[in-house]
Amino acid sequence: YGPTGTGKTFDFLSNVEAMIKKKEIDDFDILTITEWFEDIDFLAYIVPTPTGIKYTEKKIVSLLRDASKGKKVAILLDELNRGGKSFLNLILKLLDAVDGKSYVLNNFIADEQIVIPIENVMFFGTMNLWGKYVGTNALDEALFDRWNKVLYKGYNLDVEKDIIKNFWTFAGDAFNIVKYVREIHTSGEIRAPISTRWVKMW
Repeated sequence: YGPTGTGKTFDFLSNVEAMIKKKEIDDFDILTITEWFEDIDFLAYIVPTPTGIKYTEKKIVSLLRDASKGKKVAILLDELNRGGKSFLNLILKLLDAVDGKSYVLNNFIADEQIVIPIENVMFFGTMNLWGKYVGTNALDEALFDRWNKVLYKGYNLDVEKDIIKNFWTFAGDAFNIVKYVREIHTSGEIRAPISTRWVKMW
């Protein structure tokens, strides 16, 4: 968790790509969560047809089913604290390995329970700071407790200095601008700091 543009999702991608190369996992998926994201949005796409509504299963459900059969997978719940109540409740139950051996996904669309051995799936999550970003919620204490490790990720000045080297003779000035804007953001004078994403885009 931490401010926007610090590379939280990038860290997940770089790690899982390295794990795939080492054959530690077979596949991964990123589920991007938006405001009012509910349990049905986790499970399927709703597709209108001339005869009614059709549900098309999402990749994440297929991956978890494959994991129940032995495939090793990693799942990122990106922007976790933007989800709606029914979604967060689904995740709360999914991440609760009551028997210490398996996760259980209640896929009510297909009327099935997918039982996944805990060694076959790694769950990751990212979230921004609650209260500072529109559409974010406080994470329920019980859901927060489901994560084995929680890390704050701020801006990495060493990485940014390396990026800012590309400004050549303006590198010093560019770094001072980033530093100054973050200082006046901290004091509440402006709404947002300059993120690492912005530095990269420059």
